[in-house]
This record gives sequence, structure tokens and C-alpha cells, in this order.
Amino acid sequence: MGTIHALKQSQRSALNTERSYLFVDKAPVIDELRTMIGDEHHAWKDVAEKSGVSYGTLYNWFMSRTLRPQAPTINAVARVFGKKLGLVNL
Repeated sequence: MGTIHALKQSQRSALNTERSYLFVDKAPVIDELRTMIGDEHHAWKDVAEKSGVSYGTLYNWFMSRTLRPQAPTINAVARVFGKKLGLVNL
């Protein structure tokens, strides 16, 4: 009986892992935006002012406090560089 209970518990854990929205790594777009900002020699403060996204939000992205930023916020920052999010073929 104990083995069956343990098996059911491990199956539940596996299901919960697959269905969760917990991410270990941050979204790659954060690094892409940080690179764009650096390549263009912009200060985070300038990007915040031009995009309307707060400096604190940028700080949280780049210091790995926010792992999955929202698409509209990403687009606001990307527009500073004449870019936007889009769908690409895999």
C-alpha cells in the first residue's frame, strides 16, 4: 500500500510540475534588450524616460528580479530602438 501511495504522489508531483508556470531562467528577451541598450550606449534612465517604463522595472529585469516581463512592457522598451516583439518560425 505504501508503494502505491508513493507512486501516486510522484505522479501528482510530475503533473504539477508540467502544469505550473514556474520558470528557472529569465526570458531571453531581457538579455537581448540589455544588449541593445549597451550597444546603443543608452543609460537605463534614458530608456525609461523614452519608453514610459519605470527605471525600477528595468532594474528588476536586468538584475533578475523579474524573470518574465509582460509583452506590452517589452514592446514599449523595444520601440525605443525601432523594434517590436513578433512571432517567428521555429
